[in-house]
Amino acid sequence: MGKNKGAGIPQKEQFQRMQYLYQAANQCIKSDPRDLNLCRFYLTTMRSIAKKSVLRLHVDIKRTMCKKCCVLLIPGVTAIVRTKSKKEKHLVVTCLECDTVKRFLLRKGYKLWLDNPEAWLDNIQPITDLPSANKKQNNGMQNDLINLEKVKQ
Repeated sequence: MGKNKGAGIPQKEQFQRMQYLYQAANQCIKSDPRDLNLCRFYLTTMRSIAKKSVLRLHVDIKRTMCKKCCVLLIPGVTAIVRTKSKKEKHLVVTCLECDTVKRFLLRKGYKLWLDNPEAWLDNIQPITDLPSANKKQNNGMQNDLINLEKVKQ
């Protein structure tokens, strides 16, 4: 007798480990902001776990990580955050370690795709009339063939 693998979240252990590593990196920066190597190690490990197990990081977690040097971006500690409005209002986050810049548009009615109800599979209606639609098409094709035969005669 084995464990009941059907009841539960798939890849729960990987999610828990990634969450733990993110919290450890956050705590590491808060305790000693000058030593970023341990934080960098935690975040690169978290990113490699996500890649190997083909899991997506949440958008909020991605926005707090530097893509280039893999450091947690905390305003005033490891990043500078500014709002600019040249063409459109946007938020500019600059990493203090590698000077990488991230820009995020600031629109009033903007919602992330994950916040939309259409993004979740629970809201999608299953298609149940597929076989009957095929029958209607087949009947229509048969009627067309019968009509063609009548025209030929």
